[in-house]
Amino acid sequence: MIRPLSLVLGILLAAPSYANVSEFLERQTEDFLKQELGPDRLEVKVRPLDARLQLDECQQAWDFSMKAQSRGSAMVVARCGSRQVHMSATYDRMVDVVVANTPLARGEIIKASDIALIEVSETRLRGNLFFDTQDLVGLAAKRAIRTAQVITDRMVEQPTLVERGDTVKLIAGQTGLEISVLGEALRDGVRGEQVNVKNLSSGRTVRGRVIGPGLVSLQ
Repeated sequence: MIRPLSLVLGILLAAPSYANVSEFLERQTEDFLKQELGPDRLEVKVRPLDARLQLDECQQAWDFSMKAQSRGSAMVVARCGSRQVHMSATYDRMVDVVVANTPLARGEIIKASDIALIEVSETRLRGNLFFDTQDLVGLAAKRAIRTAQVITDRMVEQPTLVERGDTVKLIAGQTGLEISVLGEALRDGVRGEQVNVKNLSSGRTVRGRVIGPGLVSLQ
């Protein structure tokens, strides 16, 4: 039986194509990941579905959820009714991290001019990094750091502000009513650390908190 041309065209236009459903799922997966991970400087690549997979249009709305995620890759499940399609994707984000602007020697106190921010791929990064230069100013290099090297928390430490045997100023009281005497540090100390100090006037050993270079607070 010969069908009218208009009916044949209607059937062809109504029939769902694999490419349309596949492309729809790829676009929606990309949008879902950008929503989940944050779109700022994020690049997503969704792996195309196998062309042998038979996909028909679904009369219900597709729902997307994260099934698995690791560094730089994700598996998303697209559901429509009882139908499930697994979408695989990779992603990468550009982030600003702190690097050395100049060679830093071991023990050197880091200044604002010694460091800078550069944009790098997140997937290439390892360790606990710094994303704000102010977080590093005043810290000391634990080892030599090269120019343009990304700085991690293992490369820096609080500087020693009080060294054993140093003469330090012991401060007691509140601002405006402070009393200070000299003492001898009995151990090294960094900012905020408790150290024992021998009061040079009384000979007593007291315990205080390091608050600056050669300064120990008894509060």
